[in-house]
Amino acid sequence: MKKTALVLALSMTAFGATWTGYLVDAKCNKAHANDKGKGCASKCITGGQAVKLVVGEDVLDIAEASQAAAKAYVEGAKDAKSLKVTVNGKQNKKTKAIVIAKKKGIAAAD
Repeated sequence: MKKTALVLALSMTAFGATWTGYLVDAKCNKAHANDKGKGCASKCITGGQAVKLVVGEDVLDIAEASQAAAKAYVEGAKDAKSLKVTVNGKQNKKTKAIVIAKKKGIAAAD
């Protein structure tokens, strides 16, 4: 049983994970986790705030190495609804921050 759980955990790590939620700024985070927060989130992120991902009630950190990709996505979003995304990547075991996959790492959520 333990062996099966270990194999499953390792394969999940190898293939990554997927989260669906809103890209937001670190300052206001949950307040912008809706279809109305693009203007303020974009302004705060351009002003230096980190990008976070709100999934339900959880606010997830995005790894430093993935901040540029997340910021570019937020700045290029046409409207607030575009900030609802599906993020593909891995979660750092130690910091719990999401490392976004280099290819097709962020996509608009359906």
